[in-house]
Amino acid sequence: MIVQAENNLETYEGKIQVAQQDIETLTKSLNEMTTDLEEKQEELSHVNKEHEIEESRLVHEREKLVSRIQKDDLVRYERIRKAKDGKAIVAIKRNACGGCFNRVTPQKLLELRQNKKLLFVSTAEGSCL
Repeated sequence: MIVQAENNLETYEGKIQVAQQDIETLTKSLNEMTTDLEEKQEELSHVNKEHEIEESRLVHEREKLVSRIQKDDLVRYERIRKAKDGKAIVAIKRNACGGCFNRVTPQKLLELRQNKKLLFVSTAEGSCL
C-alpha cells in the first residue's frame, strides 16, 4: 500500500512538472499574442482614421453631385439603393446590363451616352427599364 502511494506520488509529481512547463509555454505564447493584438489594434485604429477622412471627403463630393441631379431621379435612385443594399448603379458592358445581363437596345445606349436618360431596374422583373 505504501509502495502504491509512493508510485502515485511520483506520477502526480511528474504530471505537476509537465503542467508547470505547459503553463510557462502558454504564458509566453499569451504574452506574444497580447503584444501582437495591441499592435494590430493600433494599426486598425490608424487605418480607420484614414478611412474616416476618405469617407468624409467622398460624402462631401456626393453632396455636391446630388445637388445637380433631378429630384425624382434621386428619389428613385435612393429607393433602389436602399432595396439593393447600397448597389444601385451598374455598368453597361458589351451592350448588356451589368446587373441583370439583359441586352440594352441601341436606342437606350444612345440616350445613356448623351446623358439624356437614366435606366432604372425593375425589381419585380429583374430587368432594365
